[in-house]
Amino acid sequence: MFCSGSSYLVRSLSAVCRFLKGLARSILYAGVSCEDLTPIKKEEYCLEETSVTLSYNYSRTATAGDEFYWYHQDTAQRPEFLLYISGTEFIKKADPLNTRISAKLNKEKTRVDLEISSADVTDSALYYCAVRAVTVIFLQI
Repeated sequence: MFCSGSSYLVRSLSAVCRFLKGLARSILYAGVSCEDLTPIKKEEYCLEETSVTLSYNYSRTATAGDEFYWYHQDTAQRPEFLLYISGTEFIKKADPLNTRISAKLNKEKTRVDLEISSADVTDSALYYCAVRAVTVIFLQI
């Protein structure tokens, strides 16, 4: 745990993206990628009972077919799925009763945010985001 007095650290690292990409392929879909996502900050600090936002820039504009998957990983544990948000901002949570976490896309659909409200020391972990981009090609016959 990354504790320091009454504040703590929430990490958002893309360095283990290759591991997550392999994991995501085995439990989600082929085509899950992290290369198109860049964390805005490598580390984020906040006080208990405050809100914190973790953000990734997306290298292009999200479309209806894009799906963003958020995970968190406690020390010596495997990543755990938190939620997914589509390019149309449909959200599916692993735990629908968890009202402390939410996600959103910015207006331009070039950034995806994970918001943790009323943060607790137990939220101190590594956080990951992966994207499954779907390209739709229309053929005229």
